[in-house]
This record gives sequence, C-alpha cells and structure tokens, in this order.
Amino acid sequence: MNKKGSHVGAMLSFVIFITFLIFLYSILQPALKTEADKQDTVDYLTSKLRENFSSGLLSVTINITYWSNGPGKSCVSVQNILTGIEEQGLNKDLLIIKNSTNSILPYFIESNGNDLSIRTGEQFDSFFKIYSSNDINSSKCTTAKTSCVGTCYSSNSGYEIRSVGQINETFLKKVRTFKTNYESSTGAYDSIKTQLKVPSNMEFSFIFKTEEGGNINTSTKIPPTTANVYVGETPVLYVDENANLKSGFLTVKVW
Repeated sequence: MNKKGSHVGAMLSFVIFITFLIFLYSILQPALKTEADKQDTVDYLTSKLRENFSSGLLSVTINITYWSNGPGKSCVSVQNILTGIEEQGLNKDLLIIKNSTNSILPYFIESNGNDLSIRTGEQFDSFFKIYSSNDINSSKCTTAKTSCVGTCYSSNSGYEIRSVGQINETFLKKVRTFKTNYESSTGAYDSIKTQLKVPSNMEFSFIFKTEEGGNINTSTKIPPTTANVYVGETPVLYVDENANLKSGFLTVKVW
C-alpha cells in the first residue's frame, strides 16, 4: 500500500474542497452583503422617518381665579392673557383649548389683541389647557364672535398659569404630509431617497397605523413579487390633529 500516495491524495482533495468553498463564498458574498444591508436600512429608515414625522407640542395649564358669572353665559373672556401665553412660546393663532374633560373649546381673539374669549359651557370649572403647534388644527374662531363663543362673562385679570410643558413626538399631520410628498411624483420620491440617504439600488415604503385602526399607507411603490422584502414594525406614540396623545405602529418595508 502506497501510504505516501494516499496522503498526497487526501491533501489534494482537501485543497480542492477549500478552493471550492472560497469560490462559493466569493459568488454568494455580494448577495449576502446586500441582504444584510437591506435589513440595516429598515432600522435606519425607521429612525429617519420618525425624525421627519416629529415636532414639538407646547402646553400651558390655566386656572381662572376670578370671574363675574351671570345666568346663561357660557363664555369666559380672559383679559390680558395673550401676552403671557406668547411669552411661553405659544402662537395665539395656532391654539387648541380644552377643558378638564378634554373637550375642545372654540376661542376668539378680541380686537385689542390681548384678551381671549373662550366658549366654556355653563358647567365651566375654571380649568383649561392650551396647546400650540404648527401640526395641530387650531380651535380659533373663523366666524363672528357671537355665533362662535356666545355671550361672555369677564375674568378681568384673575387667572394663573399652573404649568408649562413641551413634548416632542410624532405628529399625525406630518405623517400625512410626508405621504403626500412621497406620492406626488417620481422626482419627489427620488428626492426623498436622496434626502434620507437611501441607496439607489433599494426602494422603500411605509405604513402608519393609527390607534383607531386606520392606515396611512404609501401605495405608489409596490415590491415585485420576486423581491425579498425586509420589514420592520415599531410602536409609536403620536399626537393627532386635535392634540391628543395616542399610540400606533410604523411599518417600514425595504426591497
């Protein structure tokens, strides 16, 4: 038996096997890297989209300490309050005012630019909260004072600011705007990809599911049936157009 020949044969077989593995890896490695990159892009895009959807919500809690009530009056006119509100960073034209039960209250800015008349209802308990953001729907009156807030009683200057706060969250209005921009044209989508630094050989879409179960869904980009689609779903707190804090889900797809 030629032990030397057997040994050389075994070594040759081993070398051939290793060479085959190296060849196989060199063929598969670019594809494996691309797939790993796509999964990383899902995580990256989730973070970048949330940045684009985010904004600040300012809030001020007000307590009326004195007012002169009268029968049938469901509106309070708070004198000299708008200067104090604007000092807190709130925009008087972009406010939502709510009472202690979270009901939205229409408001009217008096002609002197500093008094605020608010339709409170006859069960007013002296408390309300004011929110301000570019991404909420204002409850400011767009009609005449009498038809909007009714007959008011005066609080004179009897009020105090109890608390001031700010949160930075996802805003539903910004999600809708981003979706509109995404779908407006191919050029707009390409511009968004460039802005977000998405590789040119990848495509993406997203779905934002609201607390009520509705979907804000980009539909102009659909992955081919043969594509490997990578998906990430993330729970998100968001502020709706009426300044309510709610919970939803952001799903990002990359292919």
